[in-house]
Amino acid sequence: MSSKKHVHKYHKLQDGLWHCALSDCTHFMPHNVAYNMRGKNSLCWDCNEKFPLDEEAMENDEPICYKCRIGIGETDLKDLNKMIEKQGEKAAGRK
Repeated sequence: MSSKKHVHKYHKLQDGLWHCALSDCTHFMPHNVAYNMRGKNSLCWDCNEKFPLDEEAMENDEPICYKCRIGIGETDLKDLNKMIEKQGEKAAGRK
C-alpha cells in the first residue's frame, strides 16, 4: 500500500524510525534518509497545524511546533495582534 498525498504527522517509534501517525498512512523514513527530516512538514501534536521540523522539535518523539513550544496558541496570537492594532491606533490618534 502506498502513502497517500497529505501532510504527515510524524512520530518516532521504538524502532527509532519516524513514521506517519495518521491511521491510513504507511509512510516512514528509513534510517539512511532520516537525516533529511529537518525542514520536512509535519502536523503538530498539540495544535495539529503544519510546521517545518527542526532540531528542537525532533528531540521529542511527538514533535510540536515552535508556537506550541513557547506557549503561544492561535487565540493568543489573535489577542496579541488586537493589542498591537489598538496601540497603533492610539499612537496614530496622538500625532
